[in-house]
Amino acid sequence: MIVDHQVHWFPPASLNMLVGRTRLPRAERSGEMWLLEIVEGRQMSVGRELTDLEAQLVLASNLGVDVLVISPPSLGECQHLPGTEAAEILHRVNAELAAAQRMHPDRLVGLAMLPMQDPEVAITVLEEAAELGLRGICMLSSIEGRPIATDETLPVFRRMDKLGMPLVLHPAVRSQTRTPGGLPSVGESGIGWMAHTALAALNLIESGTLDKCPNLVVLHPHLGGVLPYVIGRVERIQNERAPLAIGEYLRSRFFTDTVNRTRGAIKLAFDTYGIDHVLFGTDHPFEQMAAMKQFIVSQGVADIVFGNVLPGLLPPSLQDTQ
Repeated sequence: MIVDHQVHWFPPASLNMLVGRTRLPRAERSGEMWLLEIVEGRQMSVGRELTDLEAQLVLASNLGVDVLVISPPSLGECQHLPGTEAAEILHRVNAELAAAQRMHPDRLVGLAMLPMQDPEVAITVLEEAAELGLRGICMLSSIEGRPIATDETLPVFRRMDKLGMPLVLHPAVRSQTRTPGGLPSVGESGIGWMAHTALAALNLIESGTLDKCPNLVVLHPHLGGVLPYVIGRVERIQNERAPLAIGEYLRSRFFTDTVNRTRGAIKLAFDTYGIDHVLFGTDHPFEQMAAMKQFIVSQGVADIVFGNVLPGLLPPSLQDTQ
């Protein structure tokens, strides 16, 4: 079984919900697409490649990809709002993901989004997502520029741990986009976002969150951002609160996906996380699923990567077919 651990789908009903809003996030309809605004003055075109889930499933079938792990991270960019307002948006987003998962129980796994700016409300949304049948959490790498793992947010992670829902990190756009107008720059999306997810991963370790949530597993995407390249230095100056070397946490509690076409990076990820902890992912449609799969084949690691799955992610019906 081949699982694509990073595919993005924006439910049309969730985009329609944002049409007419005066505060961010907001959207407007433009022909057959939407213009989504999560950063003031910067509109993102959302077309069929992001909204047509059936087309994504057909493509995956044609490529021999069995299961898609879907999330709509841009629709989770509402952590600047009061918790209850953000919860209303995210509950409806999560409900759409769960409905798609129920419609395709053998093909889709949905990741819920949470309003982490209000931990009490986030726990309520988390529990609702679990009741809806969603299998994990897609969490942005910061809360409007603040760390995700603090004493205040610890109860959210503890609840995730108890529910057995894995955590999937994803770059945040609002808090990490600085240049005015247009799309994010190459520096922002190519380097900045990778550095910020690496900081979020270290935050989970240095805050003591993983020690207090002993069963929580984390998927740190994009072959670990920048961590595999700097782990030697980071371990030398690591926070004394971590009872283990940071590399030990990465090998025991973290997984990463293959969304990175830098040659040689996969081997470095194997060395950093372990070969069983590197998972197939494409970032479709921001990267092309076919090209990303072919890249894995060309690197000679398909037999390893295609067989790895994030623990706790698949429902029992699919676990039996691995």
